[in-house]
Amino acid sequence: MRSMPWKTGMVARDPSEPHRTATPLELLFDLVFVTAVAQVALQLDHALLEGHTAEGIVSYLMLFGAIWWAWISFTWFASAFDPDDGPYRILAFVQIAGSLVLAAGVPAAFNDLDFRWTVLGYVIMRIGYVAQWLRAGREHPAVRTLAIKLAAGTTAVQVLWVLQLLLPDDYRILAFIVLFLVDLSVPWFAGWNADQGGYHAHHIAERFGLFTLIVIGESITAATLAIQSAFEAQGHVVELLVLAVAALLISLSIWWLYFGYMDHKALTTNPRTTYIWSYGHYFILAAIAAGGAGVAVMAGSVGGHGAHLPEWGAALAVTAPVAVFLFAYAAIDALGNGRRDLKPVVFAVTGVIVLALTPLATVIGGPWTTLVTALIVVALLAKELLAHPSEDARSRAAE
Repeated sequence: MRSMPWKTGMVARDPSEPHRTATPLELLFDLVFVTAVAQVALQLDHALLEGHTAEGIVSYLMLFGAIWWAWISFTWFASAFDPDDGPYRILAFVQIAGSLVLAAGVPAAFNDLDFRWTVLGYVIMRIGYVAQWLRAGREHPAVRTLAIKLAAGTTAVQVLWVLQLLLPDDYRILAFIVLFLVDLSVPWFAGWNADQGGYHAHHIAERFGLFTLIVIGESITAATLAIQSAFEAQGHVVELLVLAVAALLISLSIWWLYFGYMDHKALTTNPRTTYIWSYGHYFILAAIAAGGAGVAVMAGSVGGHGAHLPEWGAALAVTAPVAVFLFAYAAIDALGNGRRDLKPVVFAVTGVIVLALTPLATVIGGPWTTLVTALIVVALLAKELLAHPSEDARSRAAE
């Protein structure tokens, strides 16, 4: 059993600690953060249907990035330090509150490029993160230098986030992108690695898996509600049924590919490549959430709500997220895990094929194109099943 955290203070967790699993606080953290993810995906759906394609995609990538980075920062910190005492929980609650403020500001950010509430929410999340590191540095001298660098760097970036609100609208998006990249680089410049504030490899794998699972669930829910709304509003029963079946096949196949065949060796054999594995999940998660929005766009287009969107554009809202997921999967396998077999190539080629299907929508329609996309992903899953019939989540957990 763990010792009483309020007696030991915030000391580093043992990276080889047995039976390390996600805590109820971490699960609550995930569930609340997915509320913000759902808001961003919903606004992407609306933007695409209204013909604001470029603005919608850029806003989605930026705001999803802010949510993802705050979540990933908490997750890595919690894997290294987690006394689960009162101060730790309160600071986690601060970050949760910030995510809700950010979620509340998502519509204004999409519709008017008004980032005041989203920046406020993001800064609140990061203040909680900085306070956690300052406490770790005070109570665990071995990481004091690292903690000071991370806290100082993150605080400086937050000041810049607030100052960029003073810029004219024409420079707002560019400033957002630059500051986000700077924010991402803070752990590198601070020198955070496995020796300083290390992590528990299996705990990290589980945390990413759980968040991915929740995002898949949110994506399925968003797609289901959109299709249900289209059913109630008008006819097109056959097209909507095809879309529903295709969307479910895609979601379930993605779940199986991720949890059955995503290799986590980078987390256990080469800590330096965890940056690739970890940052690569931005594209994994963003693609899954965007896929749910894409199905909603397709349902709206079938119902005549996407007048500004051509048939191939509605299809692209589905095929592009699927392709990005496959590309990210292949990149993590090849670069993060050092795979030298054909698996990453097969995944990448499948992504290219899925993208190439997009113009088919002008011939057979968006829902049927989505079904063809689903069948291709199912075929990829079948290929993995035949090649590795015993490689599943349980066999990996036993390794």
